[in-house]
Amino acid sequence: MHEQSISRERVQRRAVVWSRVRALRHYLVIVLSMTFILGTLASQPSSVVAQGANPCVSVVGDSVAYGHVVFELAGYGYVVARFVPVSVYVEQAVRANGLEFTALDRSEPAVGLASSAHPSYFDTDSYQALLTDHCQYTVIIPWLNDLEGATADTHLAAMNQLIQTIQASNGEGKIIVINFYQGAPAPFAKRTFAKGLTAKNVAAFNAKLRSVCSDSVICLPASQAFAGLGMRYVAGRTTKAVFDGNLYAPLKADEQTLFNAFFQTSPRGSILGDGVHLSGDGKEALARAVARLIK
Repeated sequence: MHEQSISRERVQRRAVVWSRVRALRHYLVIVLSMTFILGTLASQPSSVVAQGANPCVSVVGDSVAYGHVVFELAGYGYVVARFVPVSVYVEQAVRANGLEFTALDRSEPAVGLASSAHPSYFDTDSYQALLTDHCQYTVIIPWLNDLEGATADTHLAAMNQLIQTIQASNGEGKIIVINFYQGAPAPFAKRTFAKGLTAKNVAAFNAKLRSVCSDSVICLPASQAFAGLGMRYVAGRTTKAVFDGNLYAPLKADEQTLFNAFFQTSPRGSILGDGVHLSGDGKEALARAVARLIK
């Protein structure tokens, strides 16, 4: 009987020991599993999940997008007016289609994309701001300054660089590229800043630009946007009322003096726009064409 009692005690002790061993094994499995999981997570690169593109449109370009127009005041001289920029028209057109988008003006006057005769857009604050916009759409207005200070090939290379840097900072956005238009340069513009705005140059640059088109880069022909306007899409003969209605920023003091003197002498007269930069009608038509592509 005594031996049987001892045997039962041994069996019970072994059962307890094995129970503890099994519990320890289970615990170790849990610990090792958690260690593996945590180690795996720790080995992953720390990064912020990319957010969707913002409900906005960045408008990029030179003085055309900026709203500049040069006017000749016969017998008095010239003034450079800043009319309403393209971005304002784009925002109005997009909102008219029911989308609560904001348009951001990332244009810069008197610069080029590849022009050797102008400062580079890539060196501007506007370009740096563009890279942080993360807008659903970026609209690139024709770089007319490149027609004089660049070749079709160097312009294309710079355009590809611009597109690639935008896509690198904002992979979810789309880009709308508007090609070059011919315009109707006034004689004073042809003699000075519009020497490169020729039919030959426009055709050569546009032929190269076709290669940038893709699913994420939408190409919008300027001729399509301005269809039916004749040459009213560029600034031509302008009355004081039309000038005042389009003015976005005050003239410089000396230019305002010339302007006032001209219209005091010729209150019903008109001044000659450069035929290069867009008129209000042109910007409105372009904005409507852009808005049709934004969804």
